[in-house]
Amino acid sequence: MISLAAKYSGCGNDFLVVDGRNHPFPYGDKASIVYLCHRLQSDGILVLEDSEKADYRMRLFNADGSEADMCGNGLRCLAAFANICGTIETNHYIHQTNIDGNFVTTTMAPAHSIHWNQTLEGHTFHQLNTGVPHIVLFVDDIDTFPLDNIGPHLRHHDHFSPEGTNVNIVHIQ
Repeated sequence: MISLAAKYSGCGNDFLVVDGRNHPFPYGDKASIVYLCHRLQSDGILVLEDSEKADYRMRLFNADGSEADMCGNGLRCLAAFANICGTIETNHYIHQTNIDGNFVTTTMAPAHSIHWNQTLEGHTFHQLNTGVPHIVLFVDDIDTFPLDNIGPHLRHHDHFSPEGTNVNIVHIQ
């Protein structure tokens, strides 16, 4: 039984946020996670837990049922859900969160594994890890860039195996 849940959105990411402190979340039931995310059109499920290292702990399950280390937008949604001005533990870092009205901020782990000007299948990108791996592609026009096709292809490309990577596009004006 889930004690409290709500849907939150942060910078285009949609999450089902669950309070798992009093009732354990069914972590091993990937089929249920996939079903809930599909049914609620959610990018993932955030679970609020107690922590021995911080005020709270966040667990994140992607829409495919896999567990992710963290998500900055998810962290902000969890902080808003629980009204946390304090610390939240993720798999590799303890983040400080703050709420000022409707504005939620969080610290991020220092970026690492930074590789500039990488090329793969004709796409030049910069690669870094901010708690989860990301690539950043600079594009001429965000509105016409075929992200729906290229994004999933790069995200799951063997080059980024086994965990994949988040694909971000940027246009400088």
